[in-house]
Amino acid sequence: MKKLVAVLTILAFTKASAYTGTWNDPLRPFDATKNHWKEVKIEWIVVDNVQRECNKENTRMGFAPIGPATACAFWSGQTCKIITSKTPTMHELGHEVRHCFQGAWH
Repeated sequence: MKKLVAVLTILAFTKASAYTGTWNDPLRPFDATKNHWKEVKIEWIVVDNVQRECNKENTRMGFAPIGPATACAFWSGQTCKIITSKTPTMHELGHEVRHCFQGAWH
């Protein structure tokens, strides 16, 4: 019985402790109440050269080129354009979708 109480205490503490992963860790929880918008129109563009297309869009919007980029998102109000390769990871796509709802969060 004492061992069970000890294990449950450790599990409760582990669950309650703050996650310490870096900002780009796909398993790090984030505050979904900080969304700027509740509804967003997302356009997903799949390209051969992500770096070139992200820099082209960045320049078109008046910003300096970025890099290195494996995906990118550009938003204006509730409209968001995501650019990825033909084989993005779930982390890349999810990261960019978060930008669509929370803007420049990192």
